Amino acid sequence: MSNVRNFRDIETNSNSSNNESRGSFGMGGYNENGKYNPWMKQQPPQQQRAGYSQLDVANQQSSSSSLLGGMNLTWKCFSAINLLLVWVVFLVLKAIAFFTENSFICLLFNSGAQYQPSITYNYEFHRYFVPIYLHGGFPHIISNTFGLFFYAFTLEKQFGFKKFVLLYILSGLGGNLFSGYNQPEQMSVGASSSLFGLFPLMILFLIENQDMNKNQKLFYVVYILIMIFANFFGSSSSPDQGQKKDNQDESDVRIIDTAAHLGGFLTGLCITIIYSQIQHPKSKYFKIGAFALLVLGLGFLLIYNQMNYSITKPTSMERYCAWK
Repeated sequence: MSNVRNFRDIETNSNSSNNESRGSFGMGGYNENGKYNPWMKQQPPQQQRAGYSQLDVANQQSSSSSLLGGMNLTWKCFSAINLLLVWVVFLVLKAIAFFTENSFICLLFNSGAQYQPSITYNYEFHRYFVPIYLHGGFPHIISNTFGLFFYAFTLEKQFGFKKFVLLYILSGLGGNLFSGYNQPEQMSVGASSSLFGLFPLMILFLIENQDMNKNQKLFYVVYILIMIFANFFGSSSSPDQGQKKDNQDESDVRIIDTAAHLGGFLTGLCITIIYSQIQHPKSKYFKIGAFALLVLGLGFLLIYNQMNYSITKPTSMERYCAWK
């Protein structure tokens, strides 16, 4: 009798362990295709109501009250690689300037900084894109790093790789085109044009995401306002053709390219309107208008800048920044 009792105890314990492995909320459940799975955990009652999927539960559990909202870096491949590339290029150019006789500003020019005379006369169209990865000094790159860190990672996860990359690159292009139109003989570098293009997309994200923590929303809004104020109303200096002022180090020369920031912002605004999912009776017409304005605006700036032969030829700049 004692042997039978022990066997039954073992059987009872094994059944209870199987029930626990099958789910703490009961035996079996239904998968996404509606088929019964005896080994699947059942969802608790509050998660079984209509329209409440496991993905929604995971999103709510992953949302955090922190400023970055539980950021998972593995979801943002482009943002991470982009930020890493920005720093690698900057540090390599700084190292070259330190160990050679070439000035840092000339290294920026030779690396592809936005300089409209070189684009107009020498057809160096890469200067519309390369400046996104060039920065004029540590304060410049650090300020842009904060912006890219707090915005790029979040927006790439929300809108996807393709949409984010398209907006980021086109905003940089639009900013550099407008910079070449507004101040054609001024050299310009920085990811600020692309960063300003992210601001309208972030505003759209804050409007559409009603479940976001209020403190997190406030942080994003305040940071946008600080960046806009600092870049549009901050002090700036514009050395002529790479010449620095007396008793001033190259890394401390600040050039705030307001035109590039404005061009990037307007480009990002047009693309954000196209991306918007806000329901409105005239939303279709807004999207068509934004697309037309984007294409015509970029096309006009590209053609005008290329036909603007009134600007000075880049001969003196090329001679001054010749590789030593």
